[in-house]
Amino acid sequence: MINSPEASRRASHLSEYLRRESTLPAKVQELAMLVTARELDCQYIWNAHAASGKRAGLSPDLVGALRDKKPLPALKPDEEAVIRVGQEFFRTHRVSRGAFQMALEQLGTQWLTEITMLMGYYGMLAFCINTFDGDLPADRSEELLPV
Repeated sequence: MINSPEASRRASHLSEYLRRESTLPAKVQELAMLVTARELDCQYIWNAHAASGKRAGLSPDLVGALRDKKPLPALKPDEEAVIRVGQEFFRTHRVSRGAFQMALEQLGTQWLTEITMLMGYYGMLAFCINTFDGDLPADRSEELLPV
């Protein structure tokens, strides 16, 4: 996004709100980012958020299962809602009524709206990173996504 400074500046306002001012707890934010990174095979975003997701309270088993596309461990209802909405959208370009209703009941309207916007924002970042083949940091701490 450095190639379009004005677009980058404007996007940073949305990022600032979603990451630091929204009503979403860090754990829910990190899960939404990890689902987006995994579904879009974005190594950079995955590496940037897998460890912070665990620090925010996501179980290492959940993070590992998402990474490896393995069956998920037992989930808390809010985790299941976030994952289901994200996976359904990124895989089918839609969210079923069932997934929407479950997410609405578990998360409420504002959280569901902010999670949707956060996944959309990180989808844009993944598109940019994967298109311009963003390099991973030399000191990365997470395993590469199996793609």
